[in-house]
Amino acid sequence: ARLAPRAAELARLRDFALRGGADRTRPPRMCVITGAGVSTESGIPDYRSENGSYSRGHKPLTHQEFVGSDSLRKRYWARAVVASRHFREAQPNAAHRMLAQLEKHGFVSGIVTQNVDRLHQAAGSREVLELHGHTHGVACLNCGAEFSRHEFQQKIQQANSSWFERFMPPEEHLDLRADGDAHVDTRDLADFTIPGCTLCGGVLMPTIVSSVD
Repeated sequence: ARLAPRAAELARLRDFALRGGADRTRPPRMCVITGAGVSTESGIPDYRSENGSYSRGHKPLTHQEFVGSDSLRKRYWARAVVASRHFREAQPNAAHRMLAQLEKHGFVSGIVTQNVDRLHQAAGSREVLELHGHTHGVACLNCGAEFSRHEFQQKIQQANSSWFERFMPPEEHLDLRADGDAHVDTRDLADFTIPGCTLCGGVLMPTIVSSVD
């Protein structure tokens, strides 16, 4: 019974996308705006739902905090590496695939998304505007060079292998956060090292638009 309204809503949405709905008001092509709710079915945590990060008291790291504090950068990257496998292996869900098909057949002109997971592109969507950037890269704050985030996090894990052996929680016990990281039950980061930019030695930051103070 709980699924009936959702099924009816999806049927109306499908009818609108394909035929313009009951009043046939759909324009020839549509731009679709998406947010976190599109990706939660793929296992990506959100911020504002009943069980989201904000509801659980999580506070996102701001741009100023990341840039201004070496200790907070260490904490961020340690937690990001812990959660990296989960986020890297996330797959597009039915909503991503449906939107990709609607674009393929000419019903959707493009997608504007707040999401940083690139699951729209993984599903096959081509025209995607990422308002908040994406989690697949890192950029140097000094020279602007960009690198693969996955490769950078591998370097972090290799440089701190003994730390991760001590503190990496089991995959099944990960407390994932919407920032793309996971809770780590330690603040022992004094010896944790973060590689710098291979071109100039500068600080590397995720290619996302962080919140500000």
